[in-house]
Amino acid sequence: MGAVAALLLAGLLAALTYVLRALHSIVWVPHRLERRLRRQGIRGPPRSLLSGNAAEYVAMTKAAQSKPLASFHHAFIGRAAPQYREWAARYGRPFVFWFGPRPRLVVSGPEVAKAVLTDSTGAFEKGTTGSGNNPQARQLIGEGLVGLTGEKWAHHRRVTSPAFNMERVKGWIPEISAITLSMLDKREVQGETRAEFEIDVNKEFHTLSADVISCVAFGSSYEEGKRIFQLQDEQIQLVILAMRTFYFPGFR
Repeated sequence: MGAVAALLLAGLLAALTYVLRALHSIVWVPHRLERRLRRQGIRGPPRSLLSGNAAEYVAMTKAAQSKPLASFHHAFIGRAAPQYREWAARYGRPFVFWFGPRPRLVVSGPEVAKAVLTDSTGAFEKGTTGSGNNPQARQLIGEGLVGLTGEKWAHHRRVTSPAFNMERVKGWIPEISAITLSMLDKREVQGETRAEFEIDVNKEFHTLSADVISCVAFGSSYEEGKRIFQLQDEQIQLVILAMRTFYFPGFR
């Protein structure tokens, strides 16, 4: 019985330690950071204890992208990333919003941005391509130069650098030009045979980019690798969904 009691006590202590650590990282640390930011005059939308501002961010993005574009213009921020426009208007700049217990501090001044980008102390961590604290997003994105740091980044950079040697890139120009001219020729023929027609520009340029990548990297064409690009499109949608979803350990 003594051994059983000892095991139960050890289990309870382990569970209590886990709960205390979770409370420290989910409750105390964010609360302390929020107080410090407020003392510096940095405000943001009220946050939920567990999900932060994730729900409001998702709703805001869906609402912005559900509206058709009334006209073409370059003021795309309100549609692509409405939080930067709406929250900045409400709380000023800089402002802060939260994904779970992790804050996102939004700065816009050139000098502040320069200080962040050139900092060598490690105080500003490199972002994980938007995946935040969600391991599902990181699994879908994989490990590439954008998200890596330190020696891993240096190793990948050394491996990929020869593929983008300037002389080699210059050698791609004739192939890229030929593919682009082929696309334009198709549209000219289409214009000659129809008095009026519509073009999905997003799809057109997506196909053009995929054709160029297929040709210069693999010596094939978009049509030959079409299924791979379709799977990549599906993966991108899953990445976006995971990035917009707050991850709570133990739940999927």
